[in-house]
Amino acid sequence: MAPDDPYWMSIAAGLANTLTVALVAVPLATLLGVGLGLLRLSSQPLASRAAALVIAPLRNTPVLLQLFVWYGLLLRLPDARQAWTPLPSVLLSNRGLALPALHGWLPYALAAAGAVLLGWRLRHRLGRAAPWAALAATTLAWALLPGVTIDLPVKRGLGLQGGWQPSIEFAALVIGLVVFHAAYIADIVRAAVRAVPVGLVEAGQAMALTPWGVLRHVVAPYAARVALPPYANQCLALVKNSTLAIAISYQELMAVINTAITQTGLALEGITLAVAVYLGLALALGGALSAWNARHARHGPGDSHGARLGERPALRLLAREGRGISGRLGAALTVLLLAAAGWALLDWALLRAVWSGSPATCAAAAGACWAAVGENLPLLLFGAMAPADRAPALVACAALLAGVAVALGVGRLAARPRLAWIALMVAVTAAALGGWPWGGSAIGPLRWGGLLVTLILAIAALLAALPLAFGLALLRRVGSPGGSPAAAG
Repeated sequence: MAPDDPYWMSIAAGLANTLTVALVAVPLATLLGVGLGLLRLSSQPLASRAAALVIAPLRNTPVLLQLFVWYGLLLRLPDARQAWTPLPSVLLSNRGLALPALHGWLPYALAAAGAVLLGWRLRHRLGRAAPWAALAATTLAWALLPGVTIDLPVKRGLGLQGGWQPSIEFAALVIGLVVFHAAYIADIVRAAVRAVPVGLVEAGQAMALTPWGVLRHVVAPYAARVALPPYANQCLALVKNSTLAIAISYQELMAVINTAITQTGLALEGITLAVAVYLGLALALGGALSAWNARHARHGPGDSHGARLGERPALRLLAREGRGISGRLGAALTVLLLAAAGWALLDWALLRAVWSGSPATCAAAAGACWAAVGENLPLLLFGAMAPADRAPALVACAALLAGVAVALGVGRLAARPRLAWIALMVAVTAAALGGWPWGGSAIGPLRWGGLLVTLILAIAALLAALPLAFGLALLRRVGSPGGSPAAAG
């Protein structure tokens, strides 16, 4: 892009970057999530627990924090002159990833898609000759289209030349979105499989289907229908979370629009354009998935009563309860992988960590820098709050956490004692922020910071969202012409 190019070209380039991220990240997150979900369902306890240990921190930490972590890790890679070569003609450095590039592939992809569509449309007229007609059309296109060239990346001078070289920011954004949403997709896969009725599985077994046949023809179709709505939500969330790329300086659509707003001052127009584009993307993706779901679920889900697979852990598919050579080999490999990962984490977090010293000492260290964490711990906990306000804020945070814990079922209290405890914790929080019993001045919202403001905003947002979600759900069930579309919008 040149400085004198019109703004629409910059916005189009930002939209192309957003679509590229989505097209790369969604399939990778799906594959990784399905793999982790199947590992969680494994009959090998070590494999299942290892997958749980991977999923828990990814699911319970903010995606923005994970983007910063991946970006920082990728920046620590070797420079371009010492780029790693994990595969032939694949170079990895702190400037990004360099891959072989295919030039002239798009006409072939369009020709292949057209041949498949032609064979599908003519399958009833041509019968068995339809695949041969599609093959003939593909061969003709192959003969008429220009050749495809491969551009390989090479080290040259102080950098890399040739190939496809996505930036380090692109790589960090894709990795962060993939691993974050894969953790949620894994739970969706696990829950969907556990929701399959046992009666359907037993019916498939009674028809002499092999375990693989039961998985393919019974478990997978039913689980796919159950998993599709939450999976669609994850795809939409991934596209929307790509806007966080502005934090690592990747020029996707929102970053470009934000730059245009800064230069032109047309904030309302820029925000309206961003809302329209993201709404269009969400409606297109959600509509496609809804159409697929409606097409494949028109005959009903079958047996929807009785026990589920999650309620019958003794019923195993393709499992030998860890017996035999294959079971012992899988357990041994799982132990080795866990030991290797645990040793790497221990080496980084403890053995090579820096516990005290200057920033230069941390920069030269090969492990974690806990000195920086200890130095900035008051800032992380309290933000810019004055030292005199930190003790009441800490009491308020402890009371809020205790109230949330009891509300979520910790202690297994009855309804009335639970409500009384929550009310007591709310009173302690209000007293701490109001200056009692220390006799200090009240700590108003403008003086909140750190963990306190995070807890208050999260709790307030959840309490406000529940009745709103309940009302919208009721509107979606209204039979009048205006109620359901209004709630959907």
